[in-house]
Parts: sequence; C-alpha cells; structure tokens
Amino acid sequence: MTNPSIVVCMDISGSMSWRHYIDPAKTDAATFINIMNTGDSLGVTSFSDNAYINYPSSGGQVGAISGQPDLNNAANAVMGLHTMNMTNMAAGISKSAGMLSGAGDPQAIVLLSDGDWNKGSNPTKNLPSIPIYTIALGNNGQVNTLKTIAANTNGTFHLAPTPFDLADIYNEIIGQTSVATVLANNKQNIQQNKFWTMPATVSAGATQATIGASWTNWAVKYTSGTPSGNQVNVSLLDPNGRSMGLTPSATGNGFAAFRLSSPKPGQYQVAFWSSAPGTLGSSGGFFDPDLNLSLRVDAPQAVEVGKPVQVSAQVTEEDGTPVDQLHFQAHVESPALDPEAAVAAHRSALDCLEPPDIPEEASDNVRMLALQYKLGPGKPLLPYDHTPLGVQHSEGPCTCSFTPRTKGGHILRLTASGHAAKSKRDFSLARRITVLAE
Repeated sequence: MTNPSIVVCMDISGSMSWRHYIDPAKTDAATFINIMNTGDSLGVTSFSDNAYINYPSSGGQVGAISGQPDLNNAANAVMGLHTMNMTNMAAGISKSAGMLSGAGDPQAIVLLSDGDWNKGSNPTKNLPSIPIYTIALGNNGQVNTLKTIAANTNGTFHLAPTPFDLADIYNEIIGQTSVATVLANNKQNIQQNKFWTMPATVSAGATQATIGASWTNWAVKYTSGTPSGNQVNVSLLDPNGRSMGLTPSATGNGFAAFRLSSPKPGQYQVAFWSSAPGTLGSSGGFFDPDLNLSLRVDAPQAVEVGKPVQVSAQVTEEDGTPVDQLHFQAHVESPALDPEAAVAAHRSALDCLEPPDIPEEASDNVRMLALQYKLGPGKPLLPYDHTPLGVQHSEGPCTCSFTPRTKGGHILRLTASGHAAKSKRDFSLARRITVLAE
C-alpha cells in the first residue's frame, strides 16, 4: 500500500470529561496509531475553545514515522490529553488540514466528537479538499453535522453508539485510509475467566501482520502469562493451533499492539482471556499492510425508517479485477428502539447525574454517554438487535438487504473470504458500515 498522511483530531471539550468517557477514545486512538507503519506520516490535533497540535512536538506539519519510538510518542500525546472548555470543531478541522499542507497522498483526517459545536464558525462550511472520516459518539448527538462533513469531503461517517464501540470504528478506518487491509475486526463482552477468540486468515506472501487489541477498563492490565486479578492476556495461535508467544510492540491503558514478521499463510486466532471481575468489553483487529485486495461496499449512509436498504459488496484485485470465488457473511446491528425513546426511558437516571464542567455541554447525548460509561458495556441503555442477512451471489457483486424499523445508527458488518485467482491468494476481509435511519 501507499504510505498515507493522516491527522487524528480529538474533541477535548468539557463534555468529554464527564465520567471520564474520554478514556476509551484515547485508548482506541492510541491503538489506531500503533497499527500505522514506518513511512506513513502522522499528526495529532485536539480542539476545545481553540485547536492545538499535540504531535509532532515540533508542530507545523505531519511527521514521517521512522519506527516504534515515533508511534510511542504519538500515542503518549493522545494519552496525555485533558478536557476543557467548549467545542470549536471548525478550528480543529482547520488546524488538521494545515498539518497536511504539502504532505504526501493519500491524505486523511480522522475526526472524533461527541457534542454539538458551540464555538467558532460552522464546521460544515469552508471544508478542505481532504477526506474527513468522522466518528460521532452517541445516537443523540453530533450526527447530522458529522455526516455532512464526511459527505462533503469524500470521507465516511461512522457512529459509535457508546464509548465502548470506538475500537472497531478505528479498525475500519485503518482500511479506508490505506494504512492496512483489514482482515478481521470484531468485538465481544468477556465475562470473568472466559475466553474469546477472533479468527483471521493471512495470505501467502505476506511480509507482516499487525494486531490491535483493546479493552474498556484502564484498571485491567495486559499480561503475557495467566491472568489473575484485573488482568487480560492477549495471545496469538498460529494456523496449527500453537501459541506464538508474541511480545507486544506497544502496550498502554486498555490496549496492546503486536507485529508479526513473515507470517506463514493460514488461519490465525487472536485469543483474549480475562480474569477481570464483571464484563470486559474487548475489541480486536487483524491487519495486513501489504495486501492489495479490497472489499468494496456500496451502501447508503442515510435512509428512511421502514424502507428497504440495498447493499452490494465486491472483492477486487489491485488492478480492479473482480474476485469471483467468494463466501460472504453479513449481519446488521439495529437499535431496539428510537434513540429519543431510550432517553425518555432513562430520564430519571439521567437527571440524577451531576452536570459536566460546561453547562452548555449537558445535552441528552452527553448524559446518555456518561450514564452508559458508569454502567459499563454489559448494561446497554439502548440495546441493539443482531440480525443475520441473506446474501445473494451470482456474477458481479454480492447483494443483501434489510429494513430499518427504528431511527438511529444501524451497523452493518460484512466478511468476505475466498481465493483470489489472479494474485493466487486465499483471504479473509472485513468491513463495518454505518447506515443512519431518520
């Protein structure tokens, strides 16, 4: 793949501090950074009343990654962010675009926010000619603004219904921004002393594979041995089912990243083993930075409740040649009720919460996110139903459809596996798509 130039742009306004639900955002942005490769270029910005360059320390433009120390410095810059003041999203976009002036292509901005902008100019106006991949935290928040920004810059819009849904969004964006091809991307709530395994197929000829693992509780620490107390073990099983005993390339609050050199082809398993009490929300991503197969998905990002949504998907070679020997699986995660109804159902508990630092930021969206973080991933305020979708495949793209019955973000997950005849590779690929029903 071509080395991309990327700016990770973080909302650090006052509402983000409420009940510390900015912590998952910092964890998952740091994990994203640690999947990037030598030769890529990176910057980190943040915004509240104003916008700030957090990495590189020299400021100005994105910096080329020369090795793990650069990734560590960038991840540490994210982890050191503190919340304050109000939300000037336009300043964050402008600062991020300035960092990409003169940088190599492809370029991208990854923008995370949770609340309505309330300072500065309208962030949907005067946008740069750079794809902006937007992440909206919460079904009741910045949805239309962030959807508009993504659509008007040829980026994509992603919805994180809760703070615990961010990791697999960042994993998805890794594929869209040309950092690496996504071989697997999934999440699971793990009960105490239980295992979760995530399969991924590495193609013949791969020179490297990267793995990102994250979890929702900073008190839970990574261990390479048998977990005890507040610990989680993340290990890798090779295609013969043997533990590989990898040493992480990076660890931090709620995450670990791994790099596997010259992996032999076949199906691997990323295994999580948690000894932490209660429920540990966990996410895993498996990536190949060199694989030039693409899983292209055509799905509308905005639809109407009650009207069928048609989705098509195609795997192509580097030169655009379609791959025909495919097995597709798809399912949709749909909110069980309208987001407004979820707020009404929990109104008494929401009103009992202490206000955030900035009164103007005390929206229902902020309150829902704060209460959800307090309750943890095992007790969703807005449950999501998981529905398998039938996939039709003849000549050309595969197709599937679903009909949204509620408003809000519907999460479509697709996996494709098969054999690419032209490049002579077996493969597995994964996508996560947000479809917003209004």
